[in-house]
Amino acid sequence: MKAVIQPLAWGLALATILALASGVALDMAVHSTMPAAAHVQGTAPGAH
Repeated sequence: MKAVIQPLAWGLALATILALASGVALDMAVHSTMPAAAHVQGTAPGAH
C-alpha cells in the first residue's frame, strides 16, 4: 500500500509547490506590468 500512496503524495506535494510558484510568478509579472500598461494607454486606471 505504501508503494502506491508514497508516489501519489510526492506528486501532490510537487504539484502544490509548482502551483504556488506559478501563482507567485504570475502575480509578480502582472503587478510589474500594470504601470507600464497604464502609461502606454495614456490614462490612469479607473479614469474612464
